[in-house]
Amino acid sequence: MQNAKKIIGAVFAPMMIGAYLGIAVYLLNIQVPSPINRALESLGGVTTPLAFLIIGARFVEVKKSDFTQAGIYCFSALKLLITPAIVYAVMNLLGIDAVIVQTTVLIAAMPLAASLVNFVQIHNGDAAYTSLCIALTHLFSLVSIPLVAVLLL
Repeated sequence: MQNAKKIIGAVFAPMMIGAYLGIAVYLLNIQVPSPINRALESLGGVTTPLAFLIIGARFVEVKKSDFTQAGIYCFSALKLLITPAIVYAVMNLLGIDAVIVQTTVLIAAMPLAASLVNFVQIHNGDAAYTSLCIALTHLFSLVSIPLVAVLLL
């Protein structure tokens, strides 16, 4: 019963309802009135800065000792290098078109999404540690994305 409540809560979360509405508008080819469209574009324009503001606010809770934990660096390597390599290998074994492989590998090589902090907060996780992981994967991706592109694509 507890799991069913969690699933229902996740399916009807505000972000999911917004996604459902967006998909419906797209699939039904509904013309959104210009003022609403402009408002949504403005809202979309502040999404990334606000997400990074939340990460920064949580980042102040990070302790210096957190930077010495090997797990963070192993996680970053797994996310940014090993996962794209696995995706590349599996997709090539399956004979998938090269353009689709390249696109999917680059997506797999991207750093953690900034919205992950919100998800962790909602589920009472360690938002400060998550912020550290997000910040480090973004920092390391400056090197890893070109590396993945050169080595795998």
